[in-house]
Amino acid sequence: MIKAYYLPASRAIAAGIILVLMGLFPLYFVMLTDHSVTAGFQFFLETFTGFPEVMLGIIFLVILISGILYLKNARKILRLKLDEQGVYYFPFGENRPSKYKPLFNLFFLKEKLLFIAYKDIIKAELIYDKWLGDVVILQLKNGQAKRVLAATLSLADKKEITILINSKTQTNCL
Repeated sequence: MIKAYYLPASRAIAAGIILVLMGLFPLYFVMLTDHSVTAGFQFFLETFTGFPEVMLGIIFLVILISGILYLKNARKILRLKLDEQGVYYFPFGENRPSKYKPLFNLFFLKEKLLFIAYKDIIKAELIYDKWLGDVVILQLKNGQAKRVLAATLSLADKKEITILINSKTQTNCL
């Protein structure tokens, strides 16, 4: 493997803390209104008494568990991988509208990494855009352009990705 790029740990930790706080919101709310820690836990246990309460409790529990998973896996969230054969990447807006695509990966409902061989790539470009963020685009031999979901990576990482991909595609052409 040449190199793997991960989500910055600071972003994953911040998202995890926010999700944990959102998951514990009913507990905090009752503790603040009743001025009692035991009342907060009692409310949490009584949440599972009827259908609407059970659904709301499950939603908050899923949010809490996903926050804990974010904190647990903060340094392990893979965004892009380059190896000797090609590029493994997350698709950006393929098969779904692009503005909703990041929402599907919020709770680790991520898709498998897609693979593109270096022999199918003409070149990689880094396009600077202050509104959408800097984007790495792979120009393929069949005329398609694939956007690589690398928005969370630093600009130096994006430049390094384009240099590594272009160096591999140059050696395959010769």
